[in-house]
Amino acid sequence: MMNASAPDPETAPPESSGQRRQRFARRLQAAGIKTDRARSARFRQNAASNDDRLKLLRILPIWISWDEAQQNRLAQAAAILSCRSAIDMEISGPRLSSFARAVGDDLFEALCGLDLDEADQTPLTHLVPRPDMLLHLGWKLLAAGLPVSAAGQFAGAAGNDPAARLTALAIPLVMRHGHRASEADAADEAGETI
Repeated sequence: MMNASAPDPETAPPESSGQRRQRFARRLQAAGIKTDRARSARFRQNAASNDDRLKLLRILPIWISWDEAQQNRLAQAAAILSCRSAIDMEISGPRLSSFARAVGDDLFEALCGLDLDEADQTPLTHLVPRPDMLLHLGWKLLAAGLPVSAAGQFAGAAGNDPAARLTALAIPLVMRHGHRASEADAADEAGETI
């Protein structure tokens, strides 16, 4: 039996955004979560303003909020992508395995298996870097990919499109393959052998 006070969903007029907000606020209150209308109004007003800090917040990439370990892993992944054509021609097994150890086997395989567009295949470095230099090169790439307007807060921000594109390609891979550098490193930390 249908409740007489509840409108029929098929014949009811569409809900306005104000009605949706009110319904959501009622649900929050029913769950015991306090809502502060004044605070949300101030946030909307600030977000619509021309405050330079908020403009910068809108253009910064997602990785800015990551922890240091994941940022370092992203930097290394971007460095590997930047010299991918040189790495693809590398035949030294020990050297390739050192890259895999640096970022983790799963992430290294994903980076090497990524189909890059022709624009992305233009390497920013033509030589295979030493594995211990991946982090340094990667941080240069991350900074160079930040918008020029962020130069005051982040040294090296240059709005470099290839660097930003490589970073954007690496982000989902780093997110998908987690924080752990490799299974071997995790086993070493646990005192096990694989």
